[in-house]
Amino acid sequence: MRLDGRTALVTGAARGLGRSISSVLAREGAGVVMADVDAESVRQAATTIPNARAVHMDLRERAAVSSTIEAVAETSGLDMLVNNAGFQRVAPIAEFEEDDWIGIVETMLTGTFLCTKHALPHLRRSSAGRVINIASVHGLVASPCKSAYVAAKHGIVGFTKSLALEEAGNGVTANAVCPGYIRTDLVESQVSALAESNNVSAEAALEDILLQPVPMKRLLEPEEVAELVAYIASDRASGITGSAIPIDGGWTAQ
Repeated sequence: MRLDGRTALVTGAARGLGRSISSVLAREGAGVVMADVDAESVRQAATTIPNARAVHMDLRERAAVSSTIEAVAETSGLDMLVNNAGFQRVAPIAEFEEDDWIGIVETMLTGTFLCTKHALPHLRRSSAGRVINIASVHGLVASPCKSAYVAAKHGIVGFTKSLALEEAGNGVTANAVCPGYIRTDLVESQVSALAESNNVSAEAALEDILLQPVPMKRLLEPEEVAELVAYIASDRASGITGSAIPIDGGWTAQ
């Protein structure tokens, strides 16, 4: 799956899945530009990955998104865009903070649109242009109390399909990866909160509550999802476009 000579821009790359994706793409030979709103954390993360460099980018700042992508493309070209940035808030709709709704949708859905819009002219010049959007199992099914996240991730899946149809003749593929729960600090903190609120052990909170809809009853490792991203980025996946690909332990098979 070698990606030698290609450049990838990965958003939300300072930690968790974005950092793992950056590491695997670099291992396969790609030059990786790691973008994140947390400038210091992404700078530190980039120092641990060969052939990676960091840029500060807030996806809610439209002019900054455009100028950053132009600068990346001018410096190293651009062959792959991985839209990964996002965050979560949990509350019933009647109690959901409006600013949280706006922030989630702006970062994940509008941010995916903006990055893609400004990257496309450069991706079309690549011999293997790729847009890989990190959606979620929640882009395919819903859970209560996650309305903004579910809405944004469903939107990303729909956006990916439209993009694939528009770019099919331009040499750019577009796909969405739809993971279930991944072993990250964010998920580990959710497990701890569930254990405390339900007065059960962390193990019980994980298996009986968080992983209740998951037949395999385990968290995904970030590297598992990153390997799938690397495959989609490779020449072996040149015929795959417009797909929403679950990696969810069987969640959506039910």
